[in-house]
Amino acid sequence: TYTLWFLLALFFMKIALPIMDRFKYPVLISLIFALLFGLVNLNGDLLALSRAFAFFPVFLIGHYYKDYRKNIEEKHIKFNNLLSNNLFRMLVSFIILVSALLAAYHLPITVIMMKFPFKHPYLLSASLRLLVILIGILFTLVLNGHMTNKEYFFTKWGRNSMVIYIMHIYFIVILKKFAKGFLYQQNEIVALLLTFLITLLIVILLSRDRFTDYFNIITDAFTNLILKKD
Repeated sequence: TYTLWFLLALFFMKIALPIMDRFKYPVLISLIFALLFGLVNLNGDLLALSRAFAFFPVFLIGHYYKDYRKNIEEKHIKFNNLLSNNLFRMLVSFIILVSALLAAYHLPITVIMMKFPFKHPYLLSASLRLLVILIGILFTLVLNGHMTNKEYFFTKWGRNSMVIYIMHIYFIVILKKFAKGFLYQQNEIVALLLTFLITLLIVILLSRDRFTDYFNIITDAFTNLILKKD
């Protein structure tokens, strides 16, 4: 599935939504399945199913965010006031960011990717997966909490995120071929800064509306070729 695994995972998560709507605690149920599925060995992460299960709790948090927030606003006024405090939100955001960076630095990449089955000791593997999922859930909550209806310069990035996601792969392939050696010659800080700048430039380029228009022309032509018109 390479980098397009997310599209497959998203497909399965979308299909599962009507089923999860029938549960009283869908996030908890999905969290249990995410841990249990770590015991299943799908050679090569067949159809991205491992990651679909693993990231499903994070997906559900984003999906049900408005419902959860409305419930907090109506039934937990004091807690809602705390969540609305900008200083508290900034502090929580900072703690989560530091936790994510520490996890990314210290945890094996196989744990973070969550597409591989658990290894012995299984309890430790399950605990590490749970940690990664919880960090993802907290990140989702924080990001949703900071979102507004105002339009900023980076709003276009989110609006055209699908094009960015699909097309960035080809830029990465080219950069890996021509820039990988150069980055390895730099110290870690310089390499990190260059990687960030290159990533930012790719996002800005691919988020252009004209680029999205061309992409839509191609996808619409393909869709019209294989699907009947209403």
